[in-house]
Amino acid sequence: MARHLLIGNGGNATIDGTTHLVPDTGIVFQAEDNEVFHATTETVITSPSFRVLQGTAGANIASPWIKGKNIISVTGKQFVAAVANTSTVTAATNSTSGGTVSLKFVRKGGTHAQFFHMSVGKSAAVTTADNLGIAIFNEYNSLVKPDWLAAACTEADGVVTFSGSVPSATWEEGLVDFMVIVEENTFGASTFTAANNVATAKTGIGVGWEVRRLEEELQGIQYGFYDRLKLPNAPALTAVGSSTYSVITIVATKDGSTTSAINGVDNLIEVNIAMLDDAKLETLQTAINAYFTSIDFAVIDVTA
Repeated sequence: MARHLLIGNGGNATIDGTTHLVPDTGIVFQAEDNEVFHATTETVITSPSFRVLQGTAGANIASPWIKGKNIISVTGKQFVAAVANTSTVTAATNSTSGGTVSLKFVRKGGTHAQFFHMSVGKSAAVTTADNLGIAIFNEYNSLVKPDWLAAACTEADGVVTFSGSVPSATWEEGLVDFMVIVEENTFGASTFTAANNVATAKTGIGVGWEVRRLEEELQGIQYGFYDRLKLPNAPALTAVGSSTYSVITIVATKDGSTTSAINGVDNLIEVNIAMLDDAKLETLQTAINAYFTSIDFAVIDVTA
């Protein structure tokens, strides 16, 4: 699949008649006659093909031309926050003696196996299960941990909840899937039970750090930035990691066929439009919905 990403904060912008540039952060649906889509007037009859333009400080970024009759999917989604993968360790029954509990954290996936170990020891009996949980809580939060684990855990009534990292300024590798194992317990009478995937990791929609990561991956396509030897400096990124985006995705076949002409070659174009959540997105939707409904796709409203 040929993937493309356009990022903006100016819905249904204009094209300067002299410079032919779209304003910085503007998004334009451009018809075959080079005109910008206008609300309720553009259809697959008036504009059999179109493309999406994104304005930057000095140039336009363009998607491929898309034939309306070749579109197979149009979706619009409002921002949804990512959900971290969580695991718990539950302490039960006060201990009758001092002891040690050892936990092992295992990152699943990734380029190689990664582990983290921690142990909590008490020389005397612990009077409540909650205090056992608090002991784990205090020890975990005081340790230097790998980046793929959240910096802090939580504790309530003997249940300690650990989280994997989500995309952020300090973690760029996507959602983390991990598990926790109780390796050793020498506390008299007390038990420690691990439960994994208590909350399953979910990518979310329009998370700024994920949009930024996708933009980095597509620099060759978006900016023609392939020759890293002659062009050692990457172009400035448009996406802001701390921002939230709503996303419109258009998928079309390249030639109208339902299967690839060459086995193993993907025949699809995917164009993603990430827009900051504000009123400008509504003007973009108004301009393009008439076109999509003219080819029998439902109206999209990512702000609903």
